[in-house]
Amino acid sequence: MASEEVIMLSDEECIVIEETTIVERNTENECSTSFSLMSELDKLMEMKKRESSSKSTYQMDSDSDLEITPGPSEKKKSSTKTDEARIRKIEKDKEKTQKQEEKDKKREELKKKKAEKENEKATRKIEREMSSSINSKCEQYTFCHIGTAILEIIPDLKIELTKLYTERKLENQFIFENNLGTKIEWRRKCIEMRENDNNQPEKFEYISVQDVYAIIIPSQTLTDVINSNTLEDFIVQQKSSGRSLMLIVSYGKLSIQKKKIYRISLDIFEKHRAQIIQLETSDQVALFTAQFLRSIARREKKRVEHGEGEKKVSYDGEKGIVIGNRDEIVCDWWNKMLATIERISDAQRRAIIKHIPDPIQAIERFLKMDYSSAVSELANLVAENNRRVGEVMAHRIYTMLTDETGCAIVE
Repeated sequence: MASEEVIMLSDEECIVIEETTIVERNTENECSTSFSLMSELDKLMEMKKRESSSKSTYQMDSDSDLEITPGPSEKKKSSTKTDEARIRKIEKDKEKTQKQEEKDKKREELKKKKAEKENEKATRKIEREMSSSINSKCEQYTFCHIGTAILEIIPDLKIELTKLYTERKLENQFIFENNLGTKIEWRRKCIEMRENDNNQPEKFEYISVQDVYAIIIPSQTLTDVINSNTLEDFIVQQKSSGRSLMLIVSYGKLSIQKKKIYRISLDIFEKHRAQIIQLETSDQVALFTAQFLRSIARREKKRVEHGEGEKKVSYDGEKGIVIGNRDEIVCDWWNKMLATIERISDAQRRAIIKHIPDPIQAIERFLKMDYSSAVSELANLVAENNRRVGEVMAHRIYTMLTDETGCAIVE
């Protein structure tokens, strides 16, 4: 049977089993008893069971008061389980730490991308303003600062300025200042971009005083200064810097011969970069300030396009001679002046010089003539190629010779 226990028998027990077949013969009654091997085995098995149960009972009774200690194999199993639990805990903590690091890394990347996006947005905004300050809105970033003392010379100047600048939608671009005297300055609000301590773009604004300024002087005062030969001293006293262009604006017509004015104008420009401009009315003065404001505003774009190293204004034409007699110098300079007129040919230029050898005398003569007669005289000049100078070229030459303010455009 599967439930029966296997019992090992000793040699003596096996002999006893072999001799268990006993034949007893009695005289009175013969009986034979035969024992089979299986029955003996059953008895021995029951005997072994009783012995084993009695031994285990005795061991439990004797060791009931003692503490049961695990064996070496059980200790090894317990230690292995503890190590495995510790390893699982370490791996779990490591996995948890790794997940947290990944979360922090993703959070930092998102934060960095957000900061970069904000920086790009701020950069584009500043760049748009920088671009508009030299392009479409260049005049709105240029200001004309006028000394309040000029109002004593030209009382209605403020009214004319307000009217003109409002028409041009620049009513906030002229400012009166008490500390400028009779001076007019043009200033630009410059926009630049730079990084702060946190490497973020920020807008940087500053005001730049331009290298052109004007001084308003009554015509009678300027006449007295010129006649007293103290004009150069006045210029040196008023000059702000060596490279600045100084515009001496005579409010009213000068009572000085034009030949003398021309000579003085060339002399002071060559030595001091100064010019004389004659304006007779308040609206002409207002227009003068607005024209220079627009010119200075648009000049900044050209400076940016050509780079910082090419800010100087260069003249590509040829200069006239300075050594020789008067006729030679006048003829050479007059020839160079005519060469600046657009689309004039060499034949036309020679015909005009032949007819007008001295432009100063021609100026005096044309000012006494009406426009149509003077233009007709110039237009009917015939060049060496048998072609007339023409009315268009005659108009340009007449405008060049008769303009007294320097503001006329030769078209």
